[in-house]
Amino acid sequence: MIRKITGSIAEDYELDLEKLFEITLSKAPIEFFVLYTEALGDTQMGKMIWPFQDSVYLFRLFDCLERNKINIKETMTLLIDFDQPKNESKTIIRNRICEKILRKQSIVELIEPHVFRINKSKIQYIKPINDFVILYEKILKEDGGKMNQEIIDTAVSLGKTIGKSVGPFGKKGKGDLFRLRKTRKPEDFLNEINRIQLKYGASVTADLYNKGQAVEENFTEFKQFCMIAALNTFNAENRQEQNKGADIENKEEYQ
Repeated sequence: MIRKITGSIAEDYELDLEKLFEITLSKAPIEFFVLYTEALGDTQMGKMIWPFQDSVYLFRLFDCLERNKINIKETMTLLIDFDQPKNESKTIIRNRICEKILRKQSIVELIEPHVFRINKSKIQYIKPINDFVILYEKILKEDGGKMNQEIIDTAVSLGKTIGKSVGPFGKKGKGDLFRLRKTRKPEDFLNEINRIQLKYGASVTADLYNKGQAVEENFTEFKQFCMIAALNTFNAENRQEQNKGADIENKEEYQ
C-alpha cells in the first residue's frame, strides 16, 4: 500500500505494478550485459557478451516469485553441484539454467537430472527448486507453452503420491524411484506406476488415465515434473524419519 498526502488529506491506495512496469518499458528502458569470462593468467578473457533488454519480463518474474514466497537466493544455491571436483564445474548447470530463464525457455529438462544427481548417495533438500521450477514453468505456459498447466498439476500430484508411498521404505523405495525414472516410453512408465501401486499400495487418481493422450504427447516433460515432485516428497518423508531417529538418540543419551 502507498500513502498519498495532499495538503492535510492522506489517502491510501494500492500500487499498480503493471502500470509501473509499463512506465519502465516506455519511459526508462533498462539494458544490461551478461558477461562470461575465463581465467587467463592473472587476468580474465572474455568468452561471451550478451546484451539483455527484456528487463520488464525479469521484473515481473521476480515479483511473481516473491509474491509466491519463492526464495531465489536459496534456489540458486541449491543449483550448485558441490560434489563436482573443480570449482568451474560446480556452477555449470546453474549458469545454463539462468541463461534459459533469461531467454524465456523451459528449464525442467536441466532441473530433473540435477536434483537426482545431487541425491544419488544422500538426501539433499530440494523443495525450493521443486517450487521454483513448477511456478516458473507455469508462467511460461501462460505465454503459449506446449504443455498446459493442468498437465503439470497432474504430473506433480502423481509424483507426490509416488514419493509418499515409497518414502517410508528408505533405500528400497528410492531404488524403485530411480527405476521409474529410467523408463523411456509412456507404456513402460505406466507399467512401473502399476507395479508401484501393487507393491506399496499407492493410490493413483483416475486423472492420470483421463488425460492419457495429453500425457503421451508431453511424456518427457510430464515424467520430469513427476520425478522432481516424487523425489521432493520422498526426501521430505525420509528427513522426517531422520529427525525422529535423532530425537530418539538424544532422549536415550540423556536417560
